[in-house]
Amino acid sequence: MNKKTKQIGTLVIMPLLLLMSCQNAETGSDKTNTLCGFLKSIDETSVMIDEAEYVTPEDSQRIRELNLTEEDLLSGYYIYNPEEEAKEYLLTSNTIYNFIDWERNFTDSDDPEEVNLSTTDINKFIKYINTYTNAQPGMPFFFEIDGENIVSITEKPMA
Repeated sequence: MNKKTKQIGTLVIMPLLLLMSCQNAETGSDKTNTLCGFLKSIDETSVMIDEAEYVTPEDSQRIRELNLTEEDLLSGYYIYNPEEEAKEYLLTSNTIYNFIDWERNFTDSDDPEEVNLSTTDINKFIKYINTYTNAQPGMPFFFEIDGENIVSITEKPMA
């Protein structure tokens, strides 16, 4: 195979690979949905979520609609939750739980990288949730959802 044939082959194959990867990414994004919400209760099979809206300074139109001011977004976000309404979602053995071990109940390290934990162990996550008063964290989590199933639950630092 000569150099010119290799170059032509590369020019043909690379766009096809790029096209295929974009189609896969689009298919994945159609399948899952991410929402912000308050975890109201959890057991080994399901979670109750009170969906909220996570508004950031980039959401200028939504900020105008809600009549928010700069003071409302001092922490870099605003949580809009006009009414409490919990919906049940299902947990699977593949659900990923990402949380921050604030009190060092699961690690002795002070290394910020080691206090961000990720597990598929529901019992470990429930144990973590139970460290909160009434097992209800005061801040929202972010939920990746596929239909009625939870793909992942992620806690992010909220300043």
